[in-house]
Amino acid sequence: MSSRMLYLTALLGAVILLAWGPLRGTLFWPMVGGSASSELLAGRSYRAPLPSSSTDIVRIVQAAQNLDYWIRIQQGLNVTYLKGNKPCSACDPAQETSFFQTPQLYTDGLLFWIRLDEPKYRLNLRPAASEPNSPGGYELIVSPKVNLAEGDLQSLLTGLAPFGVAPTQTGALSFSVINVPAKPRPPAGARLDSTLYGLMIAPDWHDYAAAHGIELSGLRARVIVDLATPGVQPQGVADLLVEASSPERLRALVPIEQLLALARDPAVSLVRLPNRPQPGAG
Repeated sequence: MSSRMLYLTALLGAVILLAWGPLRGTLFWPMVGGSASSELLAGRSYRAPLPSSSTDIVRIVQAAQNLDYWIRIQQGLNVTYLKGNKPCSACDPAQETSFFQTPQLYTDGLLFWIRLDEPKYRLNLRPAASEPNSPGGYELIVSPKVNLAEGDLQSLLTGLAPFGVAPTQTGALSFSVINVPAKPRPPAGARLDSTLYGLMIAPDWHDYAAAHGIELSGLRARVIVDLATPGVQPQGVADLLVEASSPERLRALVPIEQLLALARDPAVSLVRLPNRPQPGAG
């Protein structure tokens, strides 16, 4: 058994068997567009990068259990569900949309994604897009349903405090408005389908994927990777779970934030949706 699998097996055992205490961590009122703002406006979505920090995934899962979240733990192609402290052995990934409701925590190895749908706002705390040799860290995305004043933001931030994943200094966050064009254009040199690039930058991955027919497995998207040279595969720029392969292409599950890095790999001619049968990858 590999060291990674041993680690993940230990993680799963820890989150099911241990008892956990409260955690600490606080966010503060943000800056919007680089300047002070009194509110975040309804009908928009805002993104704030989080400062780099180490990820204690066990601690994050423990906090979600204490808060009675739905929790999805992915280890390779295996998926386990918890509702708070209770494992759900009968939960079937094929029926996930029928039971896996907010508040949600997704984990995949050391990656995590917190997703909330509250009366006044929707929230995503997730990995940010990464480039080769440049990890993207995490980002906080808030989509207000009503204008959010400082008191509303403080309530939001207090709700995140148990996870211990946010800054603790006032003014440490700077929010900017998210604009997703109808036809997103990937950056130069990224051989990535425009719909998949739209997924990367969308305020809510789950909703965007549902609207565009993209299959997700937690933090991963199912894609076709066309190879530039038959038989020459990407060299570790992304954490691929290969489901099927031929000399010309792969069908794989790829972490959403790593799609751009994968599309820049010299071995890749295109990363696209599996929207039609492909020889050897169907």
